[in-house]
Amino acid sequence: MWTDADFERMGWHDCPIHAIAFDSDDIKIENNLILSAGSLVFDIDYIFKWIHPEKEDGCYSFWIAPCTLMFKNVDTVEINLNTGSMIVEEQDIEEIIWTKEKRERTGYPTYIQNNWKIKLFSGFIGFSAENYIQTVKGKPVLTTAQRLTNEERGGINFNRQPIKL
Repeated sequence: MWTDADFERMGWHDCPIHAIAFDSDDIKIENNLILSAGSLVFDIDYIFKWIHPEKEDGCYSFWIAPCTLMFKNVDTVEINLNTGSMIVEEQDIEEIIWTKEKRERTGYPTYIQNNWKIKLFSGFIGFSAENYIQTVKGKPVLTTAQRLTNEERGGINFNRQPIKL
C-alpha cells in the first residue's frame, strides 16, 4: 500500500484509468454536520518501472500491476473530459498535482486544504481530499503494453485488499 507520504516517489504518467467510483461508505454525519465526506476511487494500472529497450530501435517494456487509488474525504469535484476522436478507454493520466492551501473560516481554526488535480491527456479531474491510499491488487506483470488486459488485471474492480507476495 502507498499513501500520500509516498507522493514524491510516485509517478502516474501514462497510467490508464479503467473506472471511477464515488464511495459514500466513508460519509460520517453527526448532529446534521458532515464530519467526513465520501471517497473518490480509481481502478488503474500502475506502471512501477519503465524498462529501456536493449536495442536502439527496440520497444520499451513496463512492470505494471492493477491498483486501486482512493482519495478520502473528498469534496468540490470537477471533471472535465474532452475525448474528441479518442475512444473512452484511453483515459491515461498525464500527472497528478498536489497543492496545499491555507484556509481560514471565522470562528474555526485555520486548516490546510489538500487540492488534487489529475491531469489527463484529454482533460482533468480536480477535487480536494484529505489524503490517498493506493492498494496494489495483483502481482506486477512485465509487458510491452502500457496497460494490462482485462484478464491480466482481473476485470474492473475497486478491491482495497493488498496482495500477499
